[in-house]
Amino acid sequence: MAATAAAHTRPNPRPPATAFIATPSVGLPLVSLRPATSTTPLRARDPSHQRSPPPTPAPVPVGLFCYARNGRQPSRRHPLRATMSPTPGVSGAGAVSVDAAPAGIPAALGGVAAVGATSAAVVGNGAKAAAAAAPAAAAAVATAPAGLTGAALLRHGGYSAGLRYTTEQRAALGLTGLLPPAVESLQTQVARVVRRMGDLRRGLDQYEYLASVDAADERLFYATVLTHLTEIMPLIYTPVVGAACQNYGRLYVRPRGLFLSIASPLSAITEALSNWPEKDVRVIVMTDGERILGLGDLGAHGHGIPVGKLSLYTACGGIHPRHTLPITLDTGTDNAELRADPAYLGNRFPRVRGVAYDTFVSAVLAEIVATFGRHVLCQFEDFAQANAARLLVKHRESYTTFNDDIQGTAAVATAGVLAALRLNGVRPQVREHTFLFLGAGSAGIGIADLLCSQMLAEDAAAAAAAGTAPMLTPAAARGRCFFLDSKGIVARGRAAPISAEKAPYAATLDAAAAAVLGADPKSLLTAVQTLRPTALIGVSTVHGAFTPAVLGAMAAANERPLVFALSNPTSQSECTAAEAVAATDGRVVFASGSPFPPVPRPDGSTMVPGQGNNAYVFPGLGAGVVLAGASTVPDALFLTAARALAAAVTPDRLAVGAVYPPIEEVRHVSAVIALAVAHGAAEMGIATRDVGGLTLEGVLDSMYDPLR
Repeated sequence: MAATAAAHTRPNPRPPATAFIATPSVGLPLVSLRPATSTTPLRARDPSHQRSPPPTPAPVPVGLFCYARNGRQPSRRHPLRATMSPTPGVSGAGAVSVDAAPAGIPAALGGVAAVGATSAAVVGNGAKAAAAAAPAAAAAVATAPAGLTGAALLRHGGYSAGLRYTTEQRAALGLTGLLPPAVESLQTQVARVVRRMGDLRRGLDQYEYLASVDAADERLFYATVLTHLTEIMPLIYTPVVGAACQNYGRLYVRPRGLFLSIASPLSAITEALSNWPEKDVRVIVMTDGERILGLGDLGAHGHGIPVGKLSLYTACGGIHPRHTLPITLDTGTDNAELRADPAYLGNRFPRVRGVAYDTFVSAVLAEIVATFGRHVLCQFEDFAQANAARLLVKHRESYTTFNDDIQGTAAVATAGVLAALRLNGVRPQVREHTFLFLGAGSAGIGIADLLCSQMLAEDAAAAAAAGTAPMLTPAAARGRCFFLDSKGIVARGRAAPISAEKAPYAATLDAAAAAVLGADPKSLLTAVQTLRPTALIGVSTVHGAFTPAVLGAMAAANERPLVFALSNPTSQSECTAAEAVAATDGRVVFASGSPFPPVPRPDGSTMVPGQGNNAYVFPGLGAGVVLAGASTVPDALFLTAARALAAAVTPDRLAVGAVYPPIEEVRHVSAVIALAVAHGAAEMGIATRDVGGLTLEGVLDSMYDPLR
């Protein structure tokens, strides 16, 4: 085909968010970062959670993340070695590249214009320093609980302002002599953190250092994250968090969150939750550690996952860290090597399953609600396939809960498909497409379920416009989704058993297709050539499964084939962006679970691969659920989030082949999704708070912002 890969796009038919009058009673009791285009003054909604901004120094050009003594990375005497495979821009255990300095704070974040290596606020212990830092320190004093002073205050990272305290405030709080005499601005402290990051070996060393900053000064940690989000996100979550979980017992210094043991009496659950010092918990991420990323059963050492996820709830979704709680359910581990490791910190027995396991999980959820209220959001994370979907079905109607591995992944993948519909050469509605999934686990089935919901919605809208009855049935929608698992095509009549979760997608094949696929049941190439899908979605964790021949067959069947290689990490990705471009003559519409660099196309243009990162969805969805006080989290809210994310992809992004917004804009995108989800919850009748007057401006104002 002669179609050029430089994408021409259709106009986005979706209207912008409707403006309403914000009601002060609605919103997260937090604050926000203003998008760069806004000229509205920043203002606080709830003074109990606000800190006034420190003085802004003049911009000073500086190469952040680029500092290293003598141009070399220092090394440990006994470096920790992670077994996690690296990704592009990631070395060793997985790390952000520190070789290229950002020009400044990402525009989408707003706030301070730039962070300098030095600041006028750092002038020793004179009166000028005290005066310059007074606003920041005064705010820090105001947020500290009554009676929290002296060394105890400095040890409380959630309230301590460290060197931001003025001389007068140090005297008032019993801090005289406990800090060096310098008084600094927040910007200066951020500059010190990123300068130190440049000193460190990439990956785990940087992860450890950031964790120490978080423990010492929560506000400084999030100010650093927000001003360098794209560089730091890989450090506090994937890929580095996987290596951190593998080395959790060796890295452990202090606890964060709760560990609930199945070996303890059920009454211990109540005791543990009551021991948590923050009583206004709104978002919980909970894991049992059985399927950590692509790394398998890490038991209690999977605790880094809920910690990392909640960091993104704060950084991207604006949930105040004080309102978050990471929980690990320690039900044992089937990882014998881990049980034998002297550094393992969890229960050293095989996993408890069956009735005892279910009783334990049910008791935890019941006590969470009894302790923190009915509308606390509880996200299931990295549960194994045997439990993930089952627990979701069992508890989703009784609690405000969802599973990000199933539903969040589905929303992100569906958003990528919806954005791709605006490209010329791509069929303009989901109901016109045929999908072939490599991998039939809970993630793939979740994606198919949401795509089918979109197909049915499209058919219903078309029928309403024509004044006729809908034509597409749920069974017919599912018939447009095919699955290839380890036993072959999921189809009626095959010899290999089909699980209950896959059964609704068991295809009815005609005799000719059944004969061809039956002769070579595990061949993806045969499946593509026989079924001729318009979209190929990889959720298999099989590296290289999308071979050049498979990709070529997709290109032969479609003007613009959709290829989504969603497995993580890069070592398990079905193909790379470069491989997809090369095998399809640059015509591919590509998305991936792992990040890939831009790829030149044969026509001389460049494709920018879109990364289907769940961070695009779950922080904003969670914020919207909290805003609305939603009683449940139905699948319809994930479709709402997917549509909002797809609508946020600009024509310029589509023109370079990216079906997701830049990750730098994730905080603003999260606010857009939060607004859509809050209004969607109200329309569905599951909101317990009045969000009728909520606007995008109101959502942004309510988001936690450490920079002011």
